[in-house]
Amino acid sequence: MKKRTNKLVFISLGLISLATVGGSFAVWSYGENPSPVEESINNFTSSFTYGLLYITEINITNEGDTTSIIEKTEDLTIDTDISLTDSSTSSINFTITIFNSTSGSYYYDKYEVLSTNNENIELTVLDMVKDDEVLSNSYKTFTCSFSYKDSIVSSNKSLLSSINFKFNLDSSAVEDVAATIVSDKFADVLNNETVEDSYEQLIDAMDSRTGSGWFDNSGSSLTYIGNVSGASNTDSTVIKELFGEEFLMMDLDGNGVEEPITLMIKRKNIDDDTTTGCDYSYTTSFFGQTTQHDVFGCEMTIYVTSQDLSNVSNGQSIVVYASVFTKYPNTDKWISIVPLTQGSADANNYNGYGSANSFNTDTWRDADNLTIEDVVKKYI
Repeated sequence: MKKRTNKLVFISLGLISLATVGGSFAVWSYGENPSPVEESINNFTSSFTYGLLYITEINITNEGDTTSIIEKTEDLTIDTDISLTDSSTSSINFTITIFNSTSGSYYYDKYEVLSTNNENIELTVLDMVKDDEVLSNSYKTFTCSFSYKDSIVSSNKSLLSSINFKFNLDSSAVEDVAATIVSDKFADVLNNETVEDSYEQLIDAMDSRTGSGWFDNSGSSLTYIGNVSGASNTDSTVIKELFGEEFLMMDLDGNGVEEPITLMIKRKNIDDDTTTGCDYSYTTSFFGQTTQHDVFGCEMTIYVTSQDLSNVSNGQSIVVYASVFTKYPNTDKWISIVPLTQGSADANNYNGYGSANSFNTDTWRDADNLTIEDVVKKYI
């Protein structure tokens, strides 16, 4: 049997500093863990969640201007507290440097004013146009300017605003970028890299997961766990603890926006090989007779979606990505045998009935209408 693994891209960043105008300063250090460690922060900004593309530096370039403040508040969002003069040509010019930490290119789309107290002061991006490229693992610096709209001096010369810069991911790189994140994190969980016993915690949660009435795991071969809205607190807590809250926000669809993801992990033999993966047992009782059932050669498949499941109905098709992991004989290492693959599945209830808050993994099909079992055959 041929073994296949994903080619993963690991990004290692050294010390990155973010200097903001007006005496504000914040520093984060990056090690093997891609999540930033916040060392210091000013009182203007409360917290940061780093994504795939983010601002690293902002500098006001107007000589002698020391009163205006432009600061990053989220990955690609800035807040402003500036003042212009009485001159119609007055402006606040500044540069923004962003870093693309992914293995694919991003392209500038537009900026969006999230809030403003002065419609008569506008932003102009001076040296970057739509579809300008930000290369993989690269910085890009561009210049912006705040000035009076139509050069008409406003009675209100100050601007308090929040502005978001939008970038689109190269669609051909979406799978590669998402695969890097999903495969790396899931491999860490399966191989006890997140915490010493992360795999055991996952298995224990699968074995003990209970739903409602006839739809629980007791006396059943049903074995999956997820962080869907209908899951028990135990299920959601286990997922959050093992994967971390950062992982549960992701730009899965490549639209430049991190969104909450719903994930499910399923344990099932899907390569028709009873020597790979893991084994488990469950018992059933019938008229006082207890029977043990042994299941061999189960792969671990992670299914993820960023679709808002609160707005779907039972049976509706939603976009779901899937990646399959297995463990070969005489090894202790779980590896990916199917990279993250886009497909679709039918929405349903996590516990089997009621409103749709999850999806049915048995209905998953890729773009060629192949089942996950058929997709596995393409890679092994």
